[in-house]
Amino acid sequence: MADRRIHVARADLINLDADYVDYADLDHSLAGAAESATAITLLGGYFNADWLIDLCQNVRKKRRRECTLRIAVGLDAVAWLPRTWKDLRRVKTKLEKLGFRKVTLAVVKSTPVHFHTKLFYFLKTSRPIWFVGSANPGSSRHELMVNFFGRHEALSQYIEAVFASASIVDSAFPPKMDILTLRDFFLTGKLIHKPPAPRTYTFDAFKFNADDREQLIRALSSNSGVAHARPTTSGFAFSLRSAMGVDEGGNEDSSVDGQEIQRTSSRPYSADTVFGHWVPKKYARLISQQVHDATEKRFARLTAFATALNAPEGLEMARSQFERHVVDMKAFLSRNNIGAMPIADQEGAFRRFLTSRHAMLADRVSREREARSITTEQMPDIWNDDRAVNAFECSFFDDLDYRAGLTGSGRGRIVKSMEGVMGAPLPDSPEEIKAAFEKHLAVKAWTDGDWAD
Repeated sequence: MADRRIHVARADLINLDADYVDYADLDHSLAGAAESATAITLLGGYFNADWLIDLCQNVRKKRRRECTLRIAVGLDAVAWLPRTWKDLRRVKTKLEKLGFRKVTLAVVKSTPVHFHTKLFYFLKTSRPIWFVGSANPGSSRHELMVNFFGRHEALSQYIEAVFASASIVDSAFPPKMDILTLRDFFLTGKLIHKPPAPRTYTFDAFKFNADDREQLIRALSSNSGVAHARPTTSGFAFSLRSAMGVDEGGNEDSSVDGQEIQRTSSRPYSADTVFGHWVPKKYARLISQQVHDATEKRFARLTAFATALNAPEGLEMARSQFERHVVDMKAFLSRNNIGAMPIADQEGAFRRFLTSRHAMLADRVSREREARSITTEQMPDIWNDDRAVNAFECSFFDDLDYRAGLTGSGRGRIVKSMEGVMGAPLPDSPEEIKAAFEKHLAVKAWTDGDWAD
């Protein structure tokens, strides 16, 4: 028997009027169905872990021990298996703590296609309740489900077939799944990002025009005598590091770290794409290890800087040293007949500069962010956007084609790895490289061991 109502999530999207449309809130309907359930089965293409836990908490405590819970979700890509497995393990642990003893969680493999079913089943002693429609377990979107009551042999058999073919989440680590498609191959990688240059700790108190700068360059042939000045900056700027006694070897800000960063290049390990440099996880770990020491050193320097500035006398020392710098600069400019003028609202601008740098250095997360020279992020799933996929894949194979024509280390490890596994030089065009690699993947799965050392 079908319910005449429809069950809708976020009905406000279409301004659904309850006076004219017989509908119920989907989350409320599901919570009501779960309350006195003796068995619950949920199938979805995607899921929200916290939503699953919240729904099951609607089951009355006295029923939980005997209530059978079965949840199966689709795996959209091999790369997501570890995370999906971990999330489902967390759900299972939480449900068992809530008093459930009959819990089965499962993952449906992603090949040859994504398992995308949305089917919710609740059994109240002997009365089955079914919900079928668009909603994944925990969707926050506008969704529509219909429901009906009673036995349905085909749906029951379908559910059994799903669990028979799925991987049950019963071990700490997920099973191995083969990488047989370009999508899975790319999703196991990461994108590398080099953050913008760290914010400077110099402040330009004076404004120079082109003629002033020519005179300044000539004047700098001898010692300027200006406290805490940085001749290499555009405005002969005041160095906050120098003023606080944390300047190192005459290098302002990140120049020391910059030299270390330059020695660590992602280029040999990655392919250049429209979304940035794509790098296999194996090489991403190697790059992270290489920059680790430089990152730790820079963080330590920033922390020492923060300690000096946050000391009781820190801000006052910065202000007094800036005043000394301004006095010295005026004398220097006068001696050398340089007509540079103080910047507008010099005092207020410096106060704002000092406040912002003090706040940044006082925050550990901000210091950690600034200390990083390279960051890596999981490759996003763009495969619902054909144009994005085409642009990404074309740029990837274009770069491989270019690199394959180079010699020595310029060819990079991705080219070396592919040629090693495929047993031949890469073909002569991006299109041929892509076709050959897809053909190889269809026959032999790619593994971490295929990446050249």
